[in-house]
Amino acid sequence: MDFLKNMGNMGEMMKQAAQMKGHFDRVKEEARSEQINIEQQGISIILNGLGEVSKVTIDPSLLSPDRKVELEAGFQQAINQATERVKGNFKSKVAGLTGGMF
Repeated sequence: MDFLKNMGNMGEMMKQAAQMKGHFDRVKEEARSEQINIEQQGISIILNGLGEVSKVTIDPSLLSPDRKVELEAGFQQAINQATERVKGNFKSKVAGLTGGMF
């Protein structure tokens, strides 16, 4: 008798897990359609909410050989800032979905 009762609970848990996966997939697709634009020292980077870079724009004045170090530093800062923003946004969405469990 207990076995059958536990099987019913397991079925409910599986149903809830499937619903959770559906919600997570929806959040992921919403994140994919978001655009995050970061501008840093003449460099603009656009990423989606999953952290995939869709566009990089460089101010033409940075393209001279004597500005190489500045250009590299700007890229590093812009990418790091954009990545942190993407992580924060996604973490907030997942926390909302899981009730703060993750």
